Amino acid sequence: MFEERVTLAELEVAQGASTKTVYIQTTLLDDGKSGFRLVLTDGEDVWKGQLTEDDLDKLSNRLKMEFGMFVAQSVSALTREGIQDVTFEYDLKALPSDKMQLVWKKSIASEDIKYKMGHINLDKQNSPSNSLVSVLSQCVSIISSLKKQMGNLEADNERLARDRNSAIKRLDKCVAAKSEVESDLYSKFVAILT
Repeated sequence: MFEERVTLAELEVAQGASTKTVYIQTTLLDDGKSGFRLVLTDGEDVWKGQLTEDDLDKLSNRLKMEFGMFVAQSVSALTREGIQDVTFEYDLKALPSDKMQLVWKKSIASEDIKYKMGHINLDKQNSPSNSLVSVLSQCVSIISSLKKQMGNLEADNERLARDRNSAIKRLDKCVAAKSEVESDLYSKFVAILT
């Protein structure tokens, strides 16, 4: 059984001559190495699709890119995680039979290079409300998890602040004790010299 991780992201996609905002729910199977399941919505319609490990292998071979590198970059493109100075662009193309194709391209601005990394065909869902509820449930789950993490981090920060204050007090006592010892030693040394 594959380990699944679900992420949500907002994408600006080119659709014909215009751009629009869409939301993407990406389910990574074994961190993407075994494929992806995507749910894409513009708030009204919902499309779903899947890339298998074989699909990813074909795409990486087409680009003559090592499989692990291709998967890592595709994960970054589809989840918007771990993107630093790399830019991705997205196109959404209408296909026959209410299908869409999401294309992601890597853009290297410093060299003015863009190339198509991959694409996925998405099927329009007849009942988008179920898929939207799934996306919203995932949002609530992520928010709850983040709130829990924030609570844990706040508790850790408070504990660290108490530990720091305690360490500062101990350090102040050590400095005072050192000063006393130095004064005592200096006075004894002066007494020996005189």
